[in-house]
Amino acid sequence: MKILTAEQTRWLDRYTIENEPIESIDLMERACEAFVHWIEENIPSDSNMLIFAGPGNNGGDALGIARLLHQSSYPVVVVLCQDGKKISKDCAINLKRAEACDGLQIIRFEEALTFVNMDYIIDGIFGSGLTRAIEFPYDKAIEIINQSKLPVISIDIPSGLQMDQVSSEPICRARFTITFQLPKLALLLPQNDCYVGTWHCVDIGLSQGGIAQIEAQRVLVDIEFAKKLYRPKRKYDHKGTNGRSLLISGSSDMPGAAVLNTKGCLRSGSGLVTLYSIPSVIRLAQQSIPEILSSIDQGVNHIITTPDLNNFDSIGVGSGLGTHAETANALREMLRDCKQPLVIDADALNIIAQLDLVDTISRNSIITPHPREFERLFGSFDNDFERIDFIKKHCMAHGVTIVLKGPHTCIGTPGGMIYFNASGNPGMATAGSGDVLTGMITSLIAQNYSPEEAAILGVFLHGLAGDVALKTLGSYEGIIASDIIDAIPEAFSMINDI
Repeated sequence: MKILTAEQTRWLDRYTIENEPIESIDLMERACEAFVHWIEENIPSDSNMLIFAGPGNNGGDALGIARLLHQSSYPVVVVLCQDGKKISKDCAINLKRAEACDGLQIIRFEEALTFVNMDYIIDGIFGSGLTRAIEFPYDKAIEIINQSKLPVISIDIPSGLQMDQVSSEPICRARFTITFQLPKLALLLPQNDCYVGTWHCVDIGLSQGGIAQIEAQRVLVDIEFAKKLYRPKRKYDHKGTNGRSLLISGSSDMPGAAVLNTKGCLRSGSGLVTLYSIPSVIRLAQQSIPEILSSIDQGVNHIITTPDLNNFDSIGVGSGLGTHAETANALREMLRDCKQPLVIDADALNIIAQLDLVDTISRNSIITPHPREFERLFGSFDNDFERIDFIKKHCMAHGVTIVLKGPHTCIGTPGGMIYFNASGNPGMATAGSGDVLTGMITSLIAQNYSPEEAAILGVFLHGLAGDVALKTLGSYEGIIASDIIDAIPEAFSMINDI
């Protein structure tokens, strides 16, 4: 799914109106119907709704939604938040329709508000077209909404939140955000989580032809996108054609990282997987995973040299390595000599940050930092928008793919694209989860996926496996990294239409 800018969203609305053709008020009605359908599917019909309607088209949506909910027998009260200035044409039309609706209570914001017996607030003060800070009286309305402690459902985007740039308070704090047609960048960023809550995308029938014409530089990777990337195994494939993977991981302090790393690689389809580590880690891994090959380092507690990298189709390094000086020196020499693309994770990234080796990473490599590792590598940023811009610039300048792990994992590519992941859940924030991901991405590269494809598909499948584990176990708290590995086969089956 393409992630559009505010300008692209306005263009798509106009394109749909001109080319369907459809009147703007009728397109608004479609949006209202889609929103109400979500309400009917998810909110009990006896729930008392207090709906705040602003002066623009988001307010027009709110008034249309109020009318439709009233007609569906939801108890509704509308609060008009307007400063006396001109309201938009479609908002005015929906206000007249609402006023003509028998029994629909409409009050002015200036009147005394009561939240007694109210169950939900629907926020329709400002939408995705907002480009300025909120002023009186709308700031007061948002403050009152947030202080009510009632669950808030925002229309398209929480009021006060801007699509493409940093927003300043006041901003509605929604429990649910029901956005129209395509996701907005602001909904995907960690800094906005307290405002967005859980977001859902509803189809309002914007032109598919128009969407196809837009060159978006940001994409949300959903299951349909993953299906297009996935290449099923062929009848005459064998372990050689399915690729040879090498994983350099583990230490006496973190032997399990190598096990998780290696098993994730095998479960993702690599034909031959070799683990390079110290003897104690190799023994543990061979007991846990009899299918692996092994190459033994001479270190006792940590890796002190690096192996011959020839004859491997993919190489993953970093999980559970530790940052001992001997290990750091071995990694530095490997980066200096290696021309092959690498999948670099965990302590390998910490060593690279400590020794300032970022510029020695070979082109077409994939680095997979979590937020703290990212800061050690590149420094801190004032906000998530700056961080995304940096990821794009660094990927293009150095020819690498960056996987910034977290909710809606952000993937930057050498071509300047930014991908956000739609799969996964909070239960995956557990020790070893990243080790599994590194193994999965390394496996996909061995199977001849490009680094970009391997990163995007690996991240999606990793999250999807986490979702399968959640369904099986029933709670976020119950998920451990091994559960993610066990769910990898079902995740693959979910994207395989053959």
